[in-house]
Amino acid sequence: TQSAVINWGGALMTKITEEGEDQNDDAGTAFQMGKVSSSTSEYQFFAVKLSTSEDAVMPWCMESCSLQENVANPIIKGDTCLIDNVCYDAGATAELFGRPCLVCNPGLTQTEWSFGP
Repeated sequence: TQSAVINWGGALMTKITEEGEDQNDDAGTAFQMGKVSSSTSEYQFFAVKLSTSEDAVMPWCMESCSLQENVANPIIKGDTCLIDNVCYDAGATAELFGRPCLVCNPGLTQTEWSFGP
């Protein structure tokens, strides 16, 4: 077992624990600390935001949000998408994430990337 503790300031702390065989393999584990995996040729990173001291701000592409049976149901403005809590105009691509063929297409879905034309 390997463990690491990251102190973010104040009382916020993250503990990473990895268990099992081959903990130092080259498959993109939490303990590579920025090392590029030779098997996937990409960095892997995981982050969690637990709370904030700022007031909540509704994303600009949302008209409203209702709560039904403990599930948030956003009403998203036309010609926009709300994907992973980020607003995009219709036609915006996921090129920033290395996926240039994925596009915001509100005609198909306003909450997931769609395959482009």
